[in-house]
Amino acid sequence: VKETLNNHINQLSQYFTSAVLIIAVAAFAYWATVDFKMAVYVFASVLIIACPCALALTIPFTFGSTIRAFGRKGFYLKNTDVVEQLYRTTAIVFDKTGTITLNRKVEVRFYGNDLTDDEVNLIRNMVKHSSHPLSIALFDHLPAGEVQSPISFEELPGLGITGTVNNHRVTLGSAVFVTGSKASEDMKESRVYISIDGQQKGFFTFTNSYRQGLDDLVKKLKKHYNLHLISGDNDGEAVHLKEIFGPESVLLFNQTPTDKKAYIQKLRAQGEKVLMIGDGLNDAGALSESEIGISIAEDIFSFSPACDAILDAAQFNRLGSFIGFSRTSFRIVRWSFLISLIYNTIGLSFAVTGQLSPLIAAILMPLSSISVVAFVTFSVQWKSRQQLK
Repeated sequence: VKETLNNHINQLSQYFTSAVLIIAVAAFAYWATVDFKMAVYVFASVLIIACPCALALTIPFTFGSTIRAFGRKGFYLKNTDVVEQLYRTTAIVFDKTGTITLNRKVEVRFYGNDLTDDEVNLIRNMVKHSSHPLSIALFDHLPAGEVQSPISFEELPGLGITGTVNNHRVTLGSAVFVTGSKASEDMKESRVYISIDGQQKGFFTFTNSYRQGLDDLVKKLKKHYNLHLISGDNDGEAVHLKEIFGPESVLLFNQTPTDKKAYIQKLRAQGEKVLMIGDGLNDAGALSESEIGISIAEDIFSFSPACDAILDAAQFNRLGSFIGFSRTSFRIVRWSFLISLIYNTIGLSFAVTGQLSPLIAAILMPLSSISVVAFVTFSVQWKSRQQLK
């Protein structure tokens, strides 16, 4: 069972309840030797005033308010446990294509035999059904033509796509997948190779543009976390990326989906609490293996079952603020615990001395819960306005 703060609070509430019962019985035993009616009076007051409700409500309301604050800024979490995992993160792993690069600001060129209009249309109708960032970029680049739905379509993560359109077999993807041989080691750009009816046509090259705010985001995150980049692309942009991430960060290229997943497992085996941010289904294995998998999406309604959160691509530069705000949420939890502790201590001190009637205790008990809920809700809203601008 995953250890979470909620689990610890549930255990604490059990001890709290036991302690209250012991105090109530002890107070009853003392007052019974003095005045039996007062003993019953004190016993009831102690049981009513000392309620663990405020403790139990603190975390769900704090983290629930945090989720709502994130959602208003384009960061959507699956559940409240993700807030806690954000707080515990020690290592952040980035995918490259479609994650730190822009899907729709890519320079695309074709090298090879001239493609006919019909062949271009076949390619466009194939990539239309792929979720890979390079497919999206290629679809945007190619001119619109007749819409022809593939009779068959298969997408193989880390390799490419293949299918039949208008009775033509179309295959796109890596050099190994399309041509059967590895690409040149001195390749300096991302490539998508093309084959139509078994004939190799050439390849498209893609020159990436990086997301706005990447440099500042990396500088901010490096102060608190170990950063890693794992990419299925070649290392043609390694020099530029090393300038951004710095020599202390680990950059890996030519990684298959299986390699990515294995790397996440390796980090976790070393004791790291891993957050990975990728492009959804293409990084499903690595995302699901991480403590937190974040899918960055141009369309926030994209379905990505492997991830714990979806980040609107337009909010990419706020990732550091979102992670940092999880620490603020924990500070609010600690303050609310302190308020609850002070309340229960004062309430018990009046109850055991017979200065608090059961009726007044019954009024104060729900007020304590309401005050804690109001405190955490107001605090999260106030701090989110400051930190998530």
